[in-house]
Amino acid sequence: MIDPAYVVFRVTSTFGALEFAARAAALDRAERSRFGSVIEDAAWESITVCEVCGGEARQYVIRLRVWTVCAGHAHEIAGTAAN
Repeated sequence: MIDPAYVVFRVTSTFGALEFAARAAALDRAERSRFGSVIEDAAWESITVCEVCGGEARQYVIRLRVWTVCAGHAHEIAGTAAN
């Protein structure tokens, strides 16, 4: 555990990847660096996880948006766009 009292400012998706902005409470420089590394690792991992079901995924451009989804959900989303 790095800092149980961190504050989250924003959680969004940018180009199909997790964007998580947070601030740790009172950490020294090494702990802040580790905190940032954990967030960066999670962002990289997020581009391999389906944002719908949590399964294995890749990025697709559907309806001018980047989605990180499994093949099944990509077909569902694309099918919905066609209707």
